[in-house]
Amino acid sequence: MKKFLLVSAFFTGLLAAQIAVNFNPNTGDAALDLSLNSLNVTAKADLKTFTGDISATYKIEVPKIEALITTQKLEPAEIFLAAELAAIAKKPIDEVVKTYTANKAKGWGAVAKALNIKPGSPEFKALKGKADDKNAKAKAKKETKGKPAKK
Repeated sequence: MKKFLLVSAFFTGLLAAQIAVNFNPNTGDAALDLSLNSLNVTAKADLKTFTGDISATYKIEVPKIEALITTQKLEPAEIFLAAELAAIAKKPIDEVVKTYTANKAKGWGAVAKALNIKPGSPEFKALKGKADDKNAKAKAKKETKGKPAKK
């Protein structure tokens, strides 16, 4: 039984590493990319909670978020990024996703620039801060999930 658990843990770790390797947001900012990679792994572990949170935060219907995942093949962190860029640029998320689709090879950094969000600008710094916050909250939810509430 112990051997089975060790093997299971090993393969779970490999899977998580593979997920992180396959996702490269290419924002042009290493710290933001790292935060988005971490958010992506955490979000995939509890997609329902992530989807509900994005829906509530950005006023996007859950079926739309699900369609972005299934039809557009966006990663959860990309959906967060698209929603946040849309909010900053005051554009519909569909327009941001369309811009991303046209510039996919150039990455999310090119999308931000196309939306006039320049690296180092207050808007870009706010984006980084929100990504860090979203990542920290997702990790905290994951850590407390299933634990009894403190009295």
